[in-house]
Amino acid sequence: MSEEKKNKYASVDKSKVKSLIEEFISDKSQQTRNRKTIFDSLMSFTLDDKQWTAQEQQERKSDDLPSLVINESSNFVDRYLSRLFPRNQRTGVLEVGAKVFNDDNEGKMLRMIMDAYRRNYLPAILVEQGINFLVGGAGCLYYPQDPITKKAKVMSLNPCNVSLAWDGEGLARFAHREKFTDGSEEIIYADLKCFVSIIDDGNGDCRVEVTENKFDFIPVSWIPCFPKPHQHEGRSKILALQKFDRENNERFSDFSKRVADNTLPHTNIFSETAKEGAYKRGRKKVSYFGKDDDVKQEESKESPEVLEYLKIWDARLRRKSGIVDVGAAIKSVVSGISLSFQFSEMMDLIGFMRVFWDRGFRELNNAILNYEKDPGDYDTDPVYNPVLAFDSRQKVEEYDIMLRNKLISRKDAIAELRAVENPEEVVAAIIEEDKLFEYLNKDKKEENGEVKNKTESSDGNALD
Repeated sequence: MSEEKKNKYASVDKSKVKSLIEEFISDKSQQTRNRKTIFDSLMSFTLDDKQWTAQEQQERKSDDLPSLVINESSNFVDRYLSRLFPRNQRTGVLEVGAKVFNDDNEGKMLRMIMDAYRRNYLPAILVEQGINFLVGGAGCLYYPQDPITKKAKVMSLNPCNVSLAWDGEGLARFAHREKFTDGSEEIIYADLKCFVSIIDDGNGDCRVEVTENKFDFIPVSWIPCFPKPHQHEGRSKILALQKFDRENNERFSDFSKRVADNTLPHTNIFSETAKEGAYKRGRKKVSYFGKDDDVKQEESKESPEVLEYLKIWDARLRRKSGIVDVGAAIKSVVSGISLSFQFSEMMDLIGFMRVFWDRGFRELNNAILNYEKDPGDYDTDPVYNPVLAFDSRQKVEEYDIMLRNKLISRKDAIAELRAVENPEEVVAAIIEEDKLFEYLNKDKKEENGEVKNKTESSDGNALD
């Protein structure tokens, strides 16, 4: 039987399908327009340093005032992105692991998930969507089944082009429209019944493909950043910092102008005979004035209140963002607990951010396993590397004590110490390695004559 006959949607009216999808996208257009406005504005503000309007820059230029860009918003994104998905402290590689529950084939299933991560180069996707999440307020992962390999194909979508419909907390309909510079466009649509691909070349040729959704989920993870209760649109963390950044830019720029003006103080010459330019400054310069002539340098001292205001405002911005400026204070940190306490605000905020990412990873893992195994509801958790550096020696000693007192299993200890690895495979590898070294050491001892023949006693006499 041909694929066309197998597909129960092969005979549907493609023009009607296209019309229904465009109607759905149109219904959600206001939502996507608002999202795009926020994304475009904040991306430009944070990533392109466009924190002054053209009118403000022109006005300040005419008044001979600098337009400095402090851009703490960019620092916020850099810091939190690097901690939201931290690198492995031993290898330096950005990686996210997984834990599979309640299955005898846990190791095999975990390999499927990790292979999918590596095959789709997930770290690059996470960095891109992490920026979308922090700056624009939402990330979006799309992972359909590849029609040839039958495995998950993970893609990073622009949240500005996404239309969503919800049934309670579950996603009911999804569409992504992308327009290209040559006038063509592509629409991806999915619901719980079917998938639709629409490719329009912009010259009147439109191709519509409809296939059945054989699974009980839509392969999309919408990851909102701190949405309002009972809503699905995320809220950008940069919005809370934007006014702080703009105020910092203006005040520090004004202060910079004052410093520049006072660096070369104004010279007043009190003389009736001295000509303009008679006073020369610098080493080995000589100026001649009359007996009663005088020269004074006018200098303006900075107001302590101005400096204090700048310090307070900068501290407020850091408190708002949870960013810790350790500086010399790091010398006083003597333990992992005190270090964690010092970074507690940042770690707590990252913990809340991961609540939204956790769900996305579970949905992604479930799809990967559905594609490669029997359809079902698979229970998994994401595993992240530690946010803060920790004392490996102290950590290992703690687990060594627990192992010796039988308070934890070797498998659980490895799972917690080497989170992104499969503990069963690590245990098996250790056992095999121990056997190998035991065999090699035995051969080495025999060569050195340290191992006695089993048929001889310890004093060299033959045994009966």
